[in-house]
Amino acid sequence: MRRLFHISLILLLSAMPVWAAAQQLSDLSVVAAFDERLLSEAEAPGNLSMPYPNPASEHTSLQYDIPSGYNQATLRVFDMLGKQVLSYALQSPSGNITIPVRTLKNGIYFCALDVDGKTQATRKLVVSR
Repeated sequence: MRRLFHISLILLLSAMPVWAAAQQLSDLSVVAAFDERLLSEAEAPGNLSMPYPNPASEHTSLQYDIPSGYNQATLRVFDMLGKQVLSYALQSPSGNITIPVRTLKNGIYFCALDVDGKTQATRKLVVSR
């Protein structure tokens, strides 16, 4: 997301007159501060790696890391319509989980790491055979 933001900014600034680009750059400090806050919030409570392999045909694996002091952690898998199709209780604060996807239809799914009832991270998973 961050790289896309910087590329978009370069394209935006190159298409403007110099005075307009200078105004955009002066406003950039506010945007950059907001961008940093979003990144730190997104990484704070729990970490979930990207699924590998992705696209998956037989199984996929994800690494997770949950903050100390949690009561319950779950990895849930949703289809594109938001229907939960799989759920796994996570017993340890960090580890690797392998999800069999043979029973899932081809399509796009979302893996969500929930800690104490709140979604902390979501990753996209593609099932393709």
